[in-house]
Amino acid sequence: MTRLYDRRCSVTVNDRKFEADSYNAQGLRVPGLHMSFLIEHSLEKSGNKAEVSIENLSETSRAAISQPKRAAQTVLVGTPAGARALTIPSVIPTMTLEAGYKDALGILFKGEVHFVVHERTNTGFTCSDGLQAKRGIVNATLAPGSAFAKAIEAAADAMGVSVKAAVAKAKTGDFDGAKKVFLQGLSLSGPAHKVMDDLAKTGGFDWSIQNQELVITKFGSYANDVAVKLEAGTGLIGSPRRVADRKHGDKTIILVRSQLQPQLTIGRKVVLESPEISGVFKVIKSKHAGDTTGSDWYSEPELIKV
Repeated sequence: MTRLYDRRCSVTVNDRKFEADSYNAQGLRVPGLHMSFLIEHSLEKSGNKAEVSIENLSETSRAAISQPKRAAQTVLVGTPAGARALTIPSVIPTMTLEAGYKDALGILFKGEVHFVVHERTNTGFTCSDGLQAKRGIVNATLAPGSAFAKAIEAAADAMGVSVKAAVAKAKTGDFDGAKKVFLQGLSLSGPAHKVMDDLAKTGGFDWSIQNQELVITKFGSYANDVAVKLEAGTGLIGSPRRVADRKHGDKTIILVRSQLQPQLTIGRKVVLESPEISGVFKVIKSKHAGDTTGSDWYSEPELIKV
C-alpha cells in the first residue's frame, strides 16, 4: 500500500525547475521554496485550469520566467535571388507541476502559462490545458483505405497535443469504431474539436485533453482499468456525498475528499468503500489543492456510476 506522507512538489517552467524540497547525496532533506496550488480537471472542452504560487524566488528566476511568449515570425532565408520565407512558430511558456509523496509522485498539471504576476514575496502563475483544441483548425484528406487512427491523428495534430496513447487504443480495438477503415477516404475540415466530436460519435468514445495529451475512453468504460481504492485507510477524508447533476440528465454524482492523490485522473476507475456509499465509480472531474507548508494537501474527485 502506498504510504501517503513525506510530501513532494516541484514546478517546471519551460526548462527551469523549482522544488519545494530537495535531497542531498546523503538523502537528507534540504528545505526549498514555499509552493501552493489549485488545479481543476474535467471532461469539459473548455480546458483545465491551474493557479500556482511560489514564494521567495530570486531576481534571476523571476526574470527567466517572466519572458513574454513570442509571436510567430516570418523571416527570409537564402540568397537575395533565391530567398524563401521561413515561418518560426510561436513559443508559449509551459508549466508542469508534480506533487504527491515520496512513494507516490505524479504530474498533476501540464499546460500553457497565460499570466505571471510578481508580488513582493511571491510569483503567481495562471495556466490552462486544452485551449489549443479550441483554436486548432484541421484541413486534411485521408487516402482510401485509411484506418480510423489516422483520422484521430489528424485532428489531434491540429490541436497540438500528444496522441500516442489514443492511437494505441485505436490500433488495439479498444473502442467500437477502432477497426473502422475509410474505404473511400475521408476529408476532415473545420475546428479540430468539432471534428473530434464527430469522430467520437462515429467511434463510440469520449475524449478530453489532459496534461496536453488526447485521452479517449470507450463509452461506458474507464481510461485506466487499474482502480484507485478509496477508504479510510487509503486517504479517504470524511463521508462521501450524493448530489444530483441536472446538467447531465439528473445523474447522481458522488463528491469525495481524500488526501492528495495524483492518480485520481479523469476517467480513472475508483473503488469507494465507506459506511455511507460503496461501489465502483469513474472520475469525471477533480480538484487538487496543496500548500507545502500549510494544511491543504487534498484531492476532491467527482464520481459517477458507469
